[in-house]
Amino acid sequence: MTNPLSKQFKFTQLVYFDAQDEKFTGVCLELNLVVESDSLESSISLLNDATVSHLLAAAEVGFPSELIVRPAPAHYWQMAKSVSAKVGRDRTLSAEEFALFTQNITLPELHHAA
Repeated sequence: MTNPLSKQFKFTQLVYFDAQDEKFTGVCLELNLVVESDSLESSISLLNDATVSHLLAAAEVGFPSELIVRPAPAHYWQMAKSVSAKVGRDRTLSAEEFALFTQNITLPELHHAA
């Protein structure tokens, strides 16, 4: 059961293989968080950790809008849209090359010691 005082967030996350860098790049589109790693799974894990850490830091200072409303640059959003269209249309991308998913995060109410 979810605590009614908790904060709930929903984020779109894109992880893709960057052939130029020969790395997987992960982006949280709503928070403009970017990670890189050698594997798809590691990039997903790092991106999840970065997102939760960012939200916990934002919670410590009362969730100011400049920490919560920080969309990634347009080229990442376009890439996510393109990936989504390809997957839905012809499935030309393999699961080893990308991941596009929504992450739901619930943070418990944080109590500060005075």
